[in-house]
Amino acid sequence: EESSAITLSVCKNITFEDLFLKLDLVKSKGEFKRLVDGSGARCNGVIIKDPKAICDESKLKLSVGKKRHVRLDLVIEN
Repeated sequence: EESSAITLSVCKNITFEDLFLKLDLVKSKGEFKRLVDGSGARCNGVIIKDPKAICDESKLKLSVGKKRHVRLDLVIEN
């Protein structure tokens, strides 16, 4: 099932951790760290290995596990 992308304004150097929190995909930074440690967080199909990694793309598909996915169009603010 294809869903339309969410447009989101974010600051220039946002981390995946902050992005997942902002979208309510995780409830806390600890939950995100555990998700990354268990290889359950993905961006465009690629496993996120560093919880503090900076998001540097504007079109994303974020995934939590196998079933929760969010498509995003990011608008970078300075």
